[in-house]
Amino acid sequence: MTAPVVPPSEASPYRPSARWGLLALGVACVLLGAVLTLRPFASLAVLVVLVSLGLLLTGAAELVETRASGSRWSLVAGLAWVAAGVAVLVWPGVTVGVLALVVGLALVVGGVMRIVGGLRGTRDERVASVLAGAASVVLGILALSWPDVTVFVVAVVFGIRMVLFGLTQVLTAIRGQPRSLRDEPGDSAGRPRWRGCC
Repeated sequence: MTAPVVPPSEASPYRPSARWGLLALGVACVLLGAVLTLRPFASLAVLVVLVSLGLLLTGAAELVETRASGSRWSLVAGLAWVAAGVAVLVWPGVTVGVLALVVGLALVVGGVMRIVGGLRGTRDERVASVLAGAASVVLGILALSWPDVTVFVVAVVFGIRMVLFGLTQVLTAIRGQPRSLRDEPGDSAGRPRWRGCC
């Protein structure tokens, strides 16, 4: 008995380990975001560790997605998220204002990268990427512009973004296709694949 042949347009570009890794990272982002949102901490030290972990998880998920999609935008976004996570973690005597600045800038840059990188794919994927990117930009602007920013504000704003991002990663892992690889050469729409462009 032979195994059924899966057309290239239906095959997942993710190796099983990458899919499971993306799923695990997505679930971790959702859980961390829920903790930050529903149980904000009064301690800046605890918040710094959790936000650093969230930034690093976000970067790792973007980099896993980059391997399958070949998207330069995901690569840049992933490296930026990791750099922000390391910066927050090693910053000596980080204050809530500095934390809000780093988180706000990371949210804005990551949101813009998500919007630009999401302009490819199916109509639904473009809409989802633009909405997720726009939400990240809005939350980043909120973190940057909130008067008298507090630990609570940073925790809730970043926590909401982590939940939204984690859910998109879980859905991507379940579907098995990164948003930029939906259109393979020779698919029914006849659209070319622009690997590495976005």
